[in-house]
Amino acid sequence: MSEFYIRTLVDGKELSKKDVQEIEMSRIQHVFTDLTNLGGELVDKDGVKISLSSAQALDFSSAKKALIQTKIALGSERLLSLYENELKKSDVMWREIASKSEIGKNTRDSFIEFEVEGVTLGDFIASLPYISSRSDRNLPYHIHPEHFVNIDKKDGQMVMETLGMYGGPTYLFIKVHGKKPFPKDPDTNLSLVAGNATLISDNMDIQMRGMHQFKAKKNGMKIKLAIIFPEAAPREIAEGHKYHLAVEFYNMIAFAGETKSFGGKVINSIVKHLKI
Repeated sequence: MSEFYIRTLVDGKELSKKDVQEIEMSRIQHVFTDLTNLGGELVDKDGVKISLSSAQALDFSSAKKALIQTKIALGSERLLSLYENELKKSDVMWREIASKSEIGKNTRDSFIEFEVEGVTLGDFIASLPYISSRSDRNLPYHIHPEHFVNIDKKDGQMVMETLGMYGGPTYLFIKVHGKKPFPKDPDTNLSLVAGNATLISDNMDIQMRGMHQFKAKKNGMKIKLAIIFPEAAPREIAEGHKYHLAVEFYNMIAFAGETKSFGGKVINSIVKHLKI
């Protein structure tokens, strides 16, 4: 496996690998506690039932594997059932936020940047089908502990995740593509836009938007992520989501670095000419 280096910047402050893993570990423990309180059974990496205290005593690697295996054992339908009341509370919160906000006005924005050596933009793009549920529906669990359900559709994704490490999870349909919420940077090769994010329960637009910019460089890349929340969203959501993205994309970049293929080289030869 080739060496790679990931520099993570939140508000200009660098997070080390240890910092990112500590954030991830805190959210793993949070989900362990939530699942137990909601009546879910925890299992270890081998599928053996364990108590909450045993789960909380695990080291980072074992805890991450145990949570992944727990979600696999429970399955999407059981997870949706366990969190049913939490999802209803979240829907109520987002309806209130949307009612007090105007799309695109006085937004609360989350930005985070990565500088990467040893993993190219082509490598990253080539890895995306494997991370998506089209390849393995369990792989999203490896990317972030607060990803619960991820179902790919033709024009977007159905996702159940906790936004901004705030409250409980939300069940959304996130439409891919859409109008760019702001102009892209001149050195951006590829920009991915998340259009409308709507509640699964009633198709209401929660007014969350996103645009991620990818910039190719020799033997690496730069990434600039942006998630835009509506004006009435609590400040804690926008702040917390920076660290959600830090964990999510650190793991995605690392996965791309660990699964390099010839496809990445082919994409690199194309992507350097892109300005999308």
